[in-house]
Amino acid sequence: MDNYEKHAFKAVEAEYREDFLAAMIEQQTKTLPSASMIDTQPEIEWFMRPYLLDFLVDTHQTLKLSPQALFLAVNLVDRYCSRRVVAKKHYQLVGCTALWIASKYEDKKSRVPSLAELMAMCCGVYEEAMFLQMEGHILNTLEWSVGHTTLDAFIHLYVGNSEPDAAKDRLINTCKFLAECSMYHRAFFQFTPSIVARSCVVLASHVLGGAGAWATESKEEQECVNLLARYMQTPTQSLQKKYMRTSQSQVPKLIAAFIARQQQQQQQQQQHVAMPPSPAPSTEVEFDLHVTPSKQQQQQQHYQAQGGYVTPPHSPYNKVNGYPTRN
Repeated sequence: MDNYEKHAFKAVEAEYREDFLAAMIEQQTKTLPSASMIDTQPEIEWFMRPYLLDFLVDTHQTLKLSPQALFLAVNLVDRYCSRRVVAKKHYQLVGCTALWIASKYEDKKSRVPSLAELMAMCCGVYEEAMFLQMEGHILNTLEWSVGHTTLDAFIHLYVGNSEPDAAKDRLINTCKFLAECSMYHRAFFQFTPSIVARSCVVLASHVLGGAGAWATESKEEQECVNLLARYMQTPTQSLQKKYMRTSQSQVPKLIAAFIARQQQQQQQQQQHVAMPPSPAPSTEVEFDLHVTPSKQQQQQQHYQAQGGYVTPPHSPYNKVNGYPTRN
């Protein structure tokens, strides 16, 4: 795409952004999963979720699929688990097949992974026929309704063209990091994608600093921001590794610097206030992102894999069954 086409695309996007946003907000509730129904799964537990999502993040990176394919795949997994009982031994199969379906929906045909690649990603645990059978189960269960208004789509509309290219890249990468953090936790099922996406933009703008920081517009948004601020401090290893790359603006470093600034400001404020002796202050940082900020009430909950189903490790192509490295 040359410069003229880029400018023309931006002009059209700016002209119809509000219409796109209104249509997406109207459609978003039609493809939401149910956390309460997932709670009823007899074998699947919430502490298993980070292991599956780490596998999907690593596989998505290895296959070089589009960003929206990852968000769509997680939505497909959650919607399927909201309607069908899933055996623990098939949890990874559901996730990998959902990523395959999402890639067919979002990516060019040349980027869609083959069945051999899917088998390699799962270390040969599942046969080709099992992927085909699971694909049919998922599509029939969802009545072939694959499309979903994903978090990244809302983020791009909210950010728009208001920032210079370099600053916009940092903002979008930080938003995507926060959005992917939210996928790991049940607490975010209570919010619509538009609320989570806008909360990501609000928090990301404060992390990056500057005069253009956004403010929350509702109590619900403030609650979502507070949850994001808590969970962004403890990303999984796969998520940390993914966003430490220069192409992803090294987002964990930006967040670490922001947390350090917040802690320093709190210490300076405490030094100017005379108070009686008290226990040592908590290391948890509170974020003032609203006119009347809500303080965080809960500590970060760490997932444990006691007795859970461990996802087989991610295996590069050049080390599994001789499959070539993907270009």
